[in-house]
Amino acid sequence: MKIHDIFRSILTLWSFQSIAAIVSALFYVLMAHLLSIEHYGLFYALVSFSYLFTIPQETIRTIVARACVKAQEKKKIKYIFLKYLKTIMLLGIFTFFIFILAIPYLQMFLKANFFSLLIIGLSIILVFIIPVVWGVLQGTLRFRELGINSLIENFAKICTAFFLVSILDLKIFGALIAIPFSILCAFFAGLFSIKDILKEKKEKFTEKGSFKYAIASLLLFFLIAIIFVVPIFLARYFFSEKISGLYSGISMLTAGLFFVAMSAERVMLPIIAKEKRKNQKKILSKVALIIVLLFLGSFILASVFPNKIVSILLGKKYIEVAYLLKYMVVIFAFFSFSTLFIFYNLSRNRNKKISLRVLISSAFMLVALLILFHKTLLQFITMVLITHIIMFLLLLIITLRR
Repeated sequence: MKIHDIFRSILTLWSFQSIAAIVSALFYVLMAHLLSIEHYGLFYALVSFSYLFTIPQETIRTIVARACVKAQEKKKIKYIFLKYLKTIMLLGIFTFFIFILAIPYLQMFLKANFFSLLIIGLSIILVFIIPVVWGVLQGTLRFRELGINSLIENFAKICTAFFLVSILDLKIFGALIAIPFSILCAFFAGLFSIKDILKEKKEKFTEKGSFKYAIASLLLFFLIAIIFVVPIFLARYFFSEKISGLYSGISMLTAGLFFVAMSAERVMLPIIAKEKRKNQKKILSKVALIIVLLFLGSFILASVFPNKIVSILLGKKYIEVAYLLKYMVVIFAFFSFSTLFIFYNLSRNRNKKISLRVLISSAFMLVALLILFHKTLLQFITMVLITHIIMFLLLLIITLRR
Protein backbone atom coordinates (compact mmCIF):
# COMPACT_ATOMS: atom_id res chain seq x y z
CA MET A 1 0.00 0.00 0.00
CA LYS A 2 1.10 3.54 -0.76
CA ILE A 3 1.61 5.80 2.23
CA HIS A 4 -1.34 8.07 1.32
CA ASP A 5 -3.59 5.00 0.97
CA ILE A 6 -2.43 3.85 4.38
CA PHE A 7 -3.18 7.23 5.90
CA ARG A 8 -6.61 7.24 4.22
CA SER A 9 -7.35 3.82 5.75
CA ILE A 10 -6.31 5.08 9.16
CA LEU A 11 -8.51 8.17 8.82
CA THR A 12 -11.48 6.11 7.58
CA LEU A 13 -11.57 3.80 10.59
CA TRP A 14 -10.56 6.57 12.96
CA SER A 15 -13.44 8.75 11.73
CA PHE A 16 -16.00 5.97 12.20
CA GLN A 17 -14.64 4.91 15.57
CA SER A 18 -14.31 8.50 16.75
CA ILE A 19 -18.03 8.93 16.16
CA ALA A 20 -18.60 5.60 17.90
CA ALA A 21 -16.44 6.75 20.83
CA ILE A 22 -18.45 9.98 21.07
CA VAL A 23 -21.68 7.96 21.15
CA SER A 24 -20.14 5.68 23.78
CA ALA A 25 -19.13 8.74 25.81
CA LEU A 26 -22.69 10.04 25.51
CA PHE A 27 -23.85 6.72 26.97
CA TYR A 28 -21.78 7.35 30.09
CA VAL A 29 -22.82 11.01 30.14
CA LEU A 30 -26.46 9.96 29.97
CA MET A 31 -25.96 7.50 32.81
CA ALA A 32 -24.23 10.23 34.86
CA HIS A 33 -27.36 12.35 34.49
CA LEU A 34 -29.87 9.56 35.10
CA LEU A 35 -28.11 7.82 38.00
CA SER A 36 -27.16 9.25 41.39
CA ILE A 37 -23.45 9.98 42.03
CA GLU A 38 -23.25 6.94 44.32
CA HIS A 39 -24.92 4.63 41.79
CA TYR A 40 -22.81 6.03 38.98
CA GLY A 41 -19.64 5.34 40.98
CA LEU A 42 -20.71 1.70 41.33
CA PHE A 43 -21.75 1.50 37.68
CA TYR A 44 -18.43 2.85 36.43
CA ALA A 45 -16.46 0.58 38.79
CA LEU A 46 -18.34 -2.45 37.43
CA VAL A 47 -17.84 -1.38 33.83
CA SER A 48 -14.14 -0.80 34.53
CA PHE A 49 -13.92 -4.23 36.11
CA SER A 50 -15.47 -5.74 32.97
CA TYR A 51 -12.68 -4.02 31.04
CA LEU A 52 -10.38 -6.70 32.45
CA PHE A 53 -12.19 -9.18 30.22
CA THR A 54 -11.25 -7.13 27.17
CA ILE A 55 -7.65 -8.24 27.77
CA PRO A 56 -8.18 -11.55 25.96
CA GLN A 57 -10.54 -9.63 23.66
CA GLU A 58 -7.79 -7.32 22.44
CA THR A 59 -5.36 -10.24 22.24
CA ILE A 60 -7.78 -12.36 20.20
CA ARG A 61 -8.48 -9.46 17.87
CA THR A 62 -4.77 -8.85 17.35
CA ILE A 63 -3.92 -12.52 16.72
CA VAL A 64 -6.84 -13.11 14.33
CA ALA A 65 -6.01 -9.92 12.39
CA ARG A 66 -2.35 -10.94 12.11
CA ALA A 67 -3.30 -14.47 10.95
CA CYS A 68 -5.69 -13.09 8.31
CA VAL A 69 -2.97 -10.79 6.95
CA LYS A 70 -0.73 -13.83 6.42
CA ALA A 71 -3.47 -16.15 5.12
CA GLN A 72 -4.94 -13.69 2.55
CA GLU A 73 -7.17 -16.31 0.84
CA LYS A 74 -10.84 -16.29 1.89
CA LYS A 75 -11.08 -20.05 2.36
CA LYS A 76 -8.12 -19.96 4.76
CA ILE A 77 -9.57 -16.95 6.56
CA LYS A 78 -12.82 -18.87 7.07
CA TYR A 79 -10.82 -21.68 8.71
CA ILE A 80 -9.14 -19.14 11.01
CA PHE A 81 -12.51 -17.59 11.91
CA LEU A 82 -14.25 -20.88 12.76
CA LYS A 83 -11.23 -22.25 14.62
CA TYR A 84 -10.92 -19.22 16.91
CA LEU A 85 -14.68 -18.81 17.35
CA LYS A 86 -15.08 -22.36 18.67
CA THR A 87 -12.03 -22.18 20.94
CA ILE A 88 -12.83 -18.74 22.31
CA MET A 89 -16.50 -19.57 22.96
CA LEU A 90 -15.47 -22.51 25.13
CA LEU A 91 -12.96 -20.29 26.95
CA GLY A 92 -15.67 -17.69 27.53
CA ILE A 93 -18.05 -20.25 29.03
CA PHE A 94 -15.30 -21.57 31.32
CA THR A 95 -14.40 -18.01 32.43
CA PHE A 96 -18.08 -17.27 33.13
CA PHE A 97 -18.31 -20.16 35.61
CA ILE A 98 -15.08 -19.07 37.32
CA PHE A 99 -16.54 -15.56 37.58
CA ILE A 100 -19.72 -16.91 39.21
CA LEU A 101 -17.59 -18.54 41.93
CA ALA A 102 -15.80 -15.22 42.55
CA ILE A 103 -18.98 -13.12 42.92
CA PRO A 104 -19.14 -13.28 46.78
CA TYR A 105 -15.63 -11.84 47.04
CA LEU A 106 -16.32 -9.17 44.40
CA GLN A 107 -19.45 -8.15 46.31
CA MET A 108 -17.35 -7.32 49.35
CA PHE A 109 -14.58 -5.43 47.51
CA LEU A 110 -16.73 -3.47 45.05
CA LYS A 111 -19.70 -3.07 47.41
CA ALA A 112 -21.99 -4.37 44.67
CA ASN A 113 -25.07 -6.60 44.76
CA PHE A 114 -25.32 -10.06 43.23
CA PHE A 115 -27.53 -9.21 40.24
CA SER A 116 -25.38 -6.34 38.99
CA LEU A 117 -22.33 -8.64 39.03
CA LEU A 118 -24.32 -11.42 37.36
CA ILE A 119 -25.15 -9.10 34.44
CA ILE A 120 -21.44 -8.33 34.03
CA GLY A 121 -20.74 -12.07 34.15
CA LEU A 122 -23.24 -12.77 31.38
CA SER A 123 -21.35 -10.33 29.16
CA ILE A 124 -18.19 -12.41 29.35
CA ILE A 125 -19.01 -14.93 26.61
CA LEU A 126 -19.99 -12.15 24.20
CA VAL A 127 -16.91 -10.11 25.10
CA PHE A 128 -14.78 -13.12 24.20
CA ILE A 129 -16.35 -13.96 20.81
CA ILE A 130 -16.90 -10.49 19.27
CA PRO A 131 -13.14 -9.83 18.70
CA VAL A 132 -12.97 -12.86 16.39
CA VAL A 133 -15.27 -10.99 13.97
CA TRP A 134 -13.39 -7.70 14.52
CA GLY A 135 -10.07 -9.46 13.90
CA VAL A 136 -11.24 -10.79 10.53
CA LEU A 137 -12.52 -7.33 9.50
CA GLN A 138 -9.27 -5.72 10.62
CA GLY A 139 -6.99 -8.37 9.08
CA THR A 140 -8.78 -8.16 5.71
CA LEU A 141 -8.47 -4.34 5.86
CA ARG A 142 -12.25 -3.82 5.87
CA PHE A 143 -11.93 -0.67 7.93
CA ARG A 144 -15.21 0.82 6.75
CA GLU A 145 -17.18 -2.25 7.87
CA LEU A 146 -15.22 -2.35 11.15
CA GLY A 147 -16.05 1.30 11.79
CA ILE A 148 -19.75 0.77 11.02
CA ASN A 149 -19.74 -2.20 13.41
CA SER A 150 -18.47 0.05 16.20
CA LEU A 151 -21.24 2.53 15.43
CA ILE A 152 -23.90 -0.20 15.58
CA GLU A 153 -22.62 -1.42 18.95
CA ASN A 154 -22.59 2.01 20.56
CA PHE A 155 -25.89 3.23 19.14
CA ALA A 156 -27.53 0.00 20.31
CA LYS A 157 -26.02 0.52 23.76
CA ILE A 158 -27.18 4.11 24.25
CA CYS A 159 -30.69 3.50 22.86
CA THR A 160 -31.21 0.37 24.97
CA ALA A 161 -29.88 2.07 28.10
CA PHE A 162 -32.12 5.10 27.64
CA PHE A 163 -35.19 2.87 27.25
CA LEU A 164 -34.36 0.64 30.23
CA VAL A 165 -33.18 3.37 32.62
CA SER A 166 -35.31 6.36 31.72
CA ILE A 167 -38.56 4.73 30.61
CA LEU A 168 -38.64 1.41 32.50
CA ASP A 169 -36.76 2.91 35.50
CA LEU A 170 -34.45 -0.10 35.91
CA LYS A 171 -31.66 2.25 37.06
CA ILE A 172 -28.20 0.65 37.27
CA PHE A 173 -29.52 -2.72 36.07
CA GLY A 174 -30.84 -1.16 32.87
CA ALA A 175 -27.48 0.52 32.22
CA LEU A 176 -25.65 -2.77 32.69
CA ILE A 177 -28.07 -4.86 30.57
CA ALA A 178 -27.50 -2.50 27.62
CA ILE A 179 -23.85 -3.57 27.41
CA PRO A 180 -24.24 -7.30 26.52
CA PHE A 181 -27.22 -6.52 24.28
CA SER A 182 -25.17 -4.04 22.23
CA ILE A 183 -22.31 -6.55 21.83
CA LEU A 184 -24.79 -9.13 20.55
CA CYS A 185 -26.06 -6.64 17.94
CA ALA A 186 -22.48 -5.94 16.83
CA PHE A 187 -21.70 -9.67 16.54
CA PHE A 188 -24.57 -10.38 14.13
CA ALA A 189 -23.79 -7.23 12.14
CA GLY A 190 -20.18 -8.42 11.89
CA LEU A 191 -21.25 -11.82 10.56
CA PHE A 192 -23.18 -10.03 7.83
CA SER A 193 -20.04 -8.04 6.91
CA ILE A 194 -17.98 -11.21 6.33
CA LYS A 195 -20.73 -13.26 4.66
CA ASP A 196 -18.61 -13.58 1.50
CA ILE A 197 -15.88 -15.30 3.54
CA LEU A 198 -18.35 -17.57 5.34
CA LYS A 199 -19.70 -18.79 1.97
CA GLU A 200 -16.28 -20.17 1.03
CA LYS A 201 -15.17 -23.73 1.63
CA LYS A 202 -12.64 -23.66 4.46
CA GLU A 203 -9.01 -24.66 3.98
CA LYS A 204 -6.66 -25.41 6.87
CA PHE A 205 -4.10 -22.75 7.70
CA THR A 206 -1.32 -22.93 10.30
CA GLU A 207 0.69 -19.93 11.43
CA LYS A 208 4.15 -20.49 12.91
CA GLY A 209 5.04 -18.63 16.10
CA SER A 210 1.42 -17.69 16.82
CA PHE A 211 1.50 -19.15 20.36
CA LYS A 212 4.46 -17.04 21.52
CA TYR A 213 2.93 -13.96 19.92
CA ALA A 214 -0.41 -14.70 21.65
CA ILE A 215 1.20 -15.01 25.08
CA ALA A 216 3.14 -11.77 24.65
CA SER A 217 0.02 -9.92 23.43
CA LEU A 218 -2.09 -11.30 26.29
CA LEU A 219 0.41 -10.17 28.93
CA LEU A 220 0.85 -6.71 27.40
CA PHE A 221 -2.88 -6.05 27.13
CA PHE A 222 -3.43 -7.46 30.61
CA LEU A 223 -0.97 -4.96 32.05
CA ILE A 224 -2.51 -2.08 30.06
CA ALA A 225 -5.91 -3.01 31.51
CA ILE A 226 -4.50 -3.25 35.03
CA ILE A 227 -2.95 0.21 34.75
CA PHE A 228 -6.30 1.52 33.46
CA VAL A 229 -8.52 0.08 36.20
CA VAL A 230 -6.26 0.29 39.29
CA PRO A 231 -6.95 4.02 39.96
CA ILE A 232 -10.72 3.45 39.64
CA PHE A 233 -10.67 0.50 42.04
CA LEU A 234 -8.41 2.20 44.58
CA ALA A 235 -10.40 5.44 44.42
CA ARG A 236 -13.50 3.46 45.35
CA TYR A 237 -11.56 1.75 48.16
CA PHE A 238 -9.84 4.82 49.66
CA PHE A 239 -12.52 7.49 49.20
CA SER A 240 -16.20 7.77 50.07
CA GLU A 241 -18.83 6.64 47.57
CA LYS A 242 -19.48 10.27 46.63
CA ILE A 243 -15.80 11.15 46.04
CA SER A 244 -15.16 7.94 44.09
CA GLY A 245 -18.29 8.70 42.05
CA LEU A 246 -16.98 12.19 41.25
CA TYR A 247 -13.63 10.69 40.20
CA SER A 248 -15.42 8.13 38.02
CA GLY A 249 -17.31 10.89 36.24
CA ILE A 250 -14.24 13.00 35.46
CA SER A 251 -12.26 9.90 34.49
CA MET A 252 -15.00 8.76 32.11
CA LEU A 253 -14.93 12.05 30.18
CA THR A 254 -11.24 11.78 29.39
CA ALA A 255 -11.09 7.98 28.99
CA GLY A 256 -13.20 8.46 25.87
CA LEU A 257 -10.26 10.31 24.28
CA PHE A 258 -8.02 7.34 25.11
CA PHE A 259 -10.29 4.92 23.23
CA VAL A 260 -10.56 7.29 20.26
CA ALA A 261 -6.76 7.35 20.06
CA MET A 262 -6.60 3.57 20.39
CA SER A 263 -8.87 3.14 17.36
CA ALA A 264 -6.20 4.82 15.21
CA GLU A 265 -3.50 2.68 16.84
CA ARG A 266 -5.37 -0.55 16.02
CA VAL A 267 -5.37 0.29 12.31
CA MET A 268 -1.57 0.30 12.37
CA LEU A 269 -1.23 -3.36 13.31
CA PRO A 270 -2.25 -5.15 10.09
CA ILE A 271 -0.82 -2.38 7.89
CA ILE A 272 2.62 -2.22 9.52
CA ALA A 273 2.84 -6.03 9.41
CA LYS A 274 2.83 -5.72 5.59
CA GLU A 275 5.06 -2.67 5.21
CA LYS A 276 8.81 -2.17 5.00
CA ARG A 277 10.73 -0.50 7.83
CA LYS A 278 10.88 2.89 6.06
CA ASN A 279 7.08 3.09 5.78
CA GLN A 280 6.60 1.76 9.31
CA LYS A 281 8.20 4.87 10.81
CA LYS A 282 6.06 7.12 8.61
CA ILE A 283 2.88 5.37 9.72
CA LEU A 284 3.92 5.72 13.38
CA SER A 285 4.55 9.45 12.87
CA LYS A 286 1.16 10.03 11.25
CA VAL A 287 -0.75 8.21 13.99
CA ALA A 288 1.27 10.12 16.61
CA LEU A 289 0.25 13.37 14.91
CA ILE A 290 -3.43 12.41 15.17
CA ILE A 291 -3.02 11.74 18.90
CA VAL A 292 -1.16 15.03 19.46
CA LEU A 293 -3.89 17.06 17.74
CA LEU A 294 -6.65 15.17 19.58
CA PHE A 295 -5.22 15.75 23.06
CA LEU A 296 -3.85 19.24 22.42
CA GLY A 297 -7.30 20.46 21.40
CA SER A 298 -8.89 18.66 24.36
CA PHE A 299 -6.36 20.12 26.81
CA ILE A 300 -7.02 23.68 25.60
CA LEU A 301 -10.78 23.20 25.98
CA ALA A 302 -10.38 21.54 29.41
CA SER A 303 -8.16 24.43 30.58
CA VAL A 304 -10.36 27.26 29.29
CA PHE A 305 -13.89 25.87 29.80
CA PRO A 306 -13.68 23.17 32.53
CA ASN A 307 -16.85 24.22 34.38
CA LYS A 308 -18.95 24.48 31.23
CA ILE A 309 -17.76 21.12 29.88
CA VAL A 310 -18.43 19.30 33.15
CA SER A 311 -21.79 20.97 33.83
CA ILE A 312 -23.04 20.29 30.28
CA LEU A 313 -21.76 16.71 29.97
CA LEU A 314 -22.02 15.46 33.54
CA GLY A 315 -24.28 17.93 35.30
CA LYS A 316 -23.74 20.56 37.98
CA LYS A 317 -23.42 17.90 40.69
CA TYR A 318 -19.91 17.15 39.31
CA ILE A 319 -18.78 20.80 39.11
CA GLU A 320 -16.56 20.58 42.21
CA VAL A 321 -14.07 18.36 40.34
CA ALA A 322 -14.09 20.36 37.07
CA TYR A 323 -10.64 21.79 37.86
CA LEU A 324 -9.22 18.24 37.60
CA LEU A 325 -10.34 17.78 33.99
CA LYS A 326 -7.14 19.15 32.40
CA TYR A 327 -4.98 16.84 34.54
CA MET A 328 -7.00 13.81 33.46
CA VAL A 329 -6.59 14.84 29.80
CA VAL A 330 -2.80 14.89 30.26
CA ILE A 331 -2.87 11.48 31.99
CA PHE A 332 -4.71 9.84 29.12
CA ALA A 333 -2.53 11.63 26.56
CA PHE A 334 0.58 9.97 27.99
CA PHE A 335 -1.31 6.68 28.33
CA SER A 336 -2.34 6.88 24.64
CA PHE A 337 1.25 7.37 23.51
CA SER A 338 2.35 4.44 25.66
CA THR A 339 -0.22 2.15 24.02
CA LEU A 340 0.80 3.54 20.62
CA PHE A 341 4.34 2.26 21.20
CA ILE A 342 2.97 -1.09 22.41
CA PHE A 343 0.87 -1.53 19.26
CA TYR A 344 3.78 -0.44 17.06
CA ASN A 345 6.20 -2.93 18.62
CA LEU A 346 3.61 -5.71 18.44
CA SER A 347 3.04 -4.95 14.76
CA ARG A 348 6.76 -5.39 14.13
CA ASN A 349 6.95 -8.36 16.53
CA ARG A 350 9.79 -6.68 18.44
CA ASN A 351 10.64 -5.34 21.93
CA LYS A 352 7.96 -7.47 23.59
CA LYS A 353 10.00 -8.62 26.60
CA ILE A 354 11.38 -5.21 27.50
CA SER A 355 7.94 -3.62 27.01
CA LEU A 356 6.53 -6.18 29.45
CA ARG A 357 9.16 -5.22 32.02
CA VAL A 358 8.26 -1.54 31.66
CA LEU A 359 4.54 -2.20 32.10
CA ILE A 360 5.06 -4.51 35.08
CA SER A 361 7.27 -1.91 36.79
CA SER A 362 4.75 0.83 36.01
CA ALA A 363 1.85 -1.19 37.44
CA PHE A 364 3.72 -1.83 40.71
CA MET A 365 4.80 1.80 40.91
CA LEU A 366 1.22 2.99 40.35
CA VAL A 367 -0.17 0.78 43.12
CA ALA A 368 2.61 1.75 45.54
CA LEU A 369 2.23 5.49 44.92
CA LEU A 370 -1.56 5.41 45.29
CA ILE A 371 -1.36 3.43 48.53
CA LEU A 372 1.16 5.90 49.97
CA PHE A 373 -0.32 9.16 48.65
CA HIS A 374 -4.11 9.51 48.61
CA LYS A 375 -4.94 12.21 51.13
CA THR A 376 -6.80 14.24 48.52
CA LEU A 377 -8.17 13.54 45.06
CA LEU A 378 -5.64 15.95 43.54
CA GLN A 379 -2.74 14.12 45.20
CA PHE A 380 -4.21 10.81 44.02
CA ILE A 381 -4.41 12.05 40.41
CA THR A 382 -0.88 13.51 40.60
CA MET A 383 0.50 10.05 41.45
CA VAL A 384 -1.32 8.58 38.43
CA LEU A 385 0.17 11.31 36.22
CA ILE A 386 3.73 10.72 37.47
CA THR A 387 3.42 7.00 36.70
CA HIS A 388 2.19 7.62 33.17
CA ILE A 389 4.93 10.13 32.37
CA ILE A 390 7.66 7.69 33.47
CA MET A 391 6.05 4.81 31.56
CA PHE A 392 5.78 6.94 28.42
CA LEU A 393 9.44 8.02 28.54
CA LEU A 394 10.69 4.45 28.97
CA LEU A 395 8.59 3.10 26.09
CA LEU A 396 9.61 6.03 23.89
CA ILE A 397 13.32 5.26 24.46
CA ILE A 398 12.76 1.55 23.73
CA THR A 399 10.85 2.23 20.51
CA LEU A 400 13.28 4.81 19.10
CA ARG A 401 16.47 2.95 19.96
CA ARG A 402 15.50 -0.53 18.69
